Amino acid sequence: MVVEDRKNMKKIIIMLVTIIIAISLIVSGLYFYFEYYKDEEKPEKKISPGIDDRISPLTNQAIFFQVQRMRKKGIIDQMYNIGNPFDYSPRWTKNGGADWKHRLEGMRPGIGWDEKPIFNYIAVLDDYHHSGDVDFKTWDTGYIYHYFFRNITDEQPTARIEFKILEVDYKKLRNIRNAREVESFEVIYDFRTGRWEGDDFFNDTDGYGHYNSSKYEVWFSISQTDFDDDGIPWWTEVNILQTDPKMDDSKIDPDHDGCPTAWEWKWGYNHTKWDNHSILDPDKDGLQNIGNIK
Repeated sequence: MVVEDRKNMKKIIIMLVTIIIAISLIVSGLYFYFEYYKDEEKPEKKISPGIDDRISPLTNQAIFFQVQRMRKKGIIDQMYNIGNPFDYSPRWTKNGGADWKHRLEGMRPGIGWDEKPIFNYIAVLDDYHHSGDVDFKTWDTGYIYHYFFRNITDEQPTARIEFKILEVDYKKLRNIRNAREVESFEVIYDFRTGRWEGDDFFNDTDGYGHYNSSKYEVWFSISQTDFDDDGIPWWTEVNILQTDPKMDDSKIDPDHDGCPTAWEWKWGYNHTKWDNHSILDPDKDGLQNIGNIK
């Protein structure tokens, strides 16, 4: 009987030791598992996407400049330049004769308004100079849309553009052309955003793409090569708008407000937020935003 009890006790001890060893192995295994694989068990952190600083990865980089219209100011003053109607004394010409034209100007208001100015321009894109093909003999060119471009080193972030206005004189008989610079303006174009700053800039008071001085007005536009040809640069689509730089956004209108994404970016609106463009007219030209979409 005692022998039997000893055998049973031995079995119990062996069983307990086995259980303890098994538990130890399980605990050790769990410890090593969590120690060496704990990074895989942690929830994945959301990492903010980095900036894709490429500028023109899918196409050669070039800049386009368009002179849309030029206007010389002062025609009203010229039309009302009536001289002095009370001055009856003659003026003397170089040949010694009397010049009575000033008296006619005093008697007939507006004499001389048809003596039109002659002007031209030079546009400088970085180191490239482009001169206007013809001299304008007019007060207002109307919409001329002179268009030229310049290839730019790939991934170049900005380009300097200078526009010089020239006034031209012709020496009669000898047909000698004299051109002198009377005004100029300069902007820096950013290939990442497709916008520019300088003497004309985004959201300025006289209109974006409109140089306005006391003597001249110039309407112009600047653009660049763009793979999907929607007018939104690669960098802006990828890093700001999160749109597809390989798909044309000039017709897509995600907020259904009547203005496509490309147009809203150009003029500073949120392409995902609905705006009532049928009543908005920030430049106060009498045309609501929807009427200005081309």
